[in-house]
Amino acid sequence: MNPLFAEHRIPELKAIGVKKVEAGSSYNQPLHNHPGQVQLLLVCQGTGTVIIDGQRYEVGPQQLVIYDQGMWHEETFDPTEALVILHFSFSGLHFNQMPPGMFLDPALPRVVEERLFHPGATLL
Repeated sequence: MNPLFAEHRIPELKAIGVKKVEAGSSYNQPLHNHPGQVQLLLVCQGTGTVIIDGQRYEVGPQQLVIYDQGMWHEETFDPTEALVILHFSFSGLHFNQMPPGMFLDPALPRVVEERLFHPGATLL
């Protein structure tokens, strides 16, 4: 049986948190990247736009945003809505059969519906 991670190395969780912004306040992250980390954002409440390596995505509740290591991205959320985001950052991520620092096949969209991660669901 092949292990999930290359060389059985489990990635290190670098950060985990909740970002909450009241309606009437803005939350924007200008263009930036995370050279040594993979970042996942789960939008729980609120809507906005993320631009990832030049590709624009509209995001909302129950969507997972995936920034592979080094991907340039920016985030702009609607200031008229309350915002709740769970965020996770990992270093040393290396799945078997994937290049280091990649969470998802680069041919797939960077925003995934959370419902796809329920038991029995499939991405294809």
